[in-house]
Amino acid sequence: MRALAVAARLLGDEALRRAALQLWAALQTRWDERVGAYRTAPDEENANEPAYDYDVRTVGDLVGAFGAAIHDLGLVEARVRYAQFFETIVKRARLMVAEGEEAGGSADGDPVPAPQDVGGPYGKAPVFVARIKRDPVLGDWIIANSRFTTAGAMYLAFRMLGLGERAGWPYLGPPRHGLPTSPTAQLVHLRQQLQELRTQAERVPPERVEALRELFIALEARVQQLDERTGRLRALTEGLAQASQERAALRERVRALDEALQRAWREHERFGWVVGLIGLGLVGVALGALGFALSLQRRLNALACQAPPNHVEGGVQQHDPEEPS
Repeated sequence: MRALAVAARLLGDEALRRAALQLWAALQTRWDERVGAYRTAPDEENANEPAYDYDVRTVGDLVGAFGAAIHDLGLVEARVRYAQFFETIVKRARLMVAEGEEAGGSADGDPVPAPQDVGGPYGKAPVFVARIKRDPVLGDWIIANSRFTTAGAMYLAFRMLGLGERAGWPYLGPPRHGLPTSPTAQLVHLRQQLQELRTQAERVPPERVEALRELFIALEARVQQLDERTGRLRALTEGLAQASQERAALRERVRALDEALQRAWREHERFGWVVGLIGLGLVGVALGALGFALSLQRRLNALACQAPPNHVEGGVQQHDPEEPS
């Protein structure tokens, strides 16, 4: 299935993808929700009970199939199924003898303890056992072969790392590489973080805690002061914005007044030209009348000079005998 899924992704062949999906669907028919694992084969002693028998290489093959389903086929539901499978086989069935801090250690509350808590004078290394199976009578998981097989363990580790890393970026599912994205895994990771915080808190001296508390109080007071200053600044900013709006309105009014003044000045100039023209016309009329008057006066004077003078004798006015009376 993994080979088909990878080939389908690399070649873009839809037929290969459909074949991989068919194998994935066939695999899911062997899933037992009650147990949280896939049925492998009928038990040798009790054929009526389905057997759950896993060696480390079989688990590696299944992890590879999960990786193909998640990364190559894009099956979201495969993440949840892998979380269930991982919790059952690796954790509860104790395929892993011990686990380091990156996987939870003894702080996450699962059945796999930290190396120093497994037992014995030196504890045990966080490695995989060779084989586990589920007892059909007891209904519990047992370690069928506790030996460490290098090839099988390396193969499973390789498949887990392949599932947990793509394009050089680490797998985003908590807590570490190869571990599934699921609410259970997230809860385990949060428990681990909580335990680490508690451990760190126990290591801090009381005087250090008191100093931190005083620092926190001082910081809180400082934050309150900053909040007050922020409020004043906010009010100032609002005032500046309002002043800016008023300034813009005043500028608009000044512009309107300036336009009105320019219009009035243009009207005044136009009226001045009219008055000037009227004035020039009146001056022309006056000059014309004065010229006419002077011309008339000259004509009268000329006529007066041409007329003979009248003689007066003995107080009696004498007329020329040829002049009619």
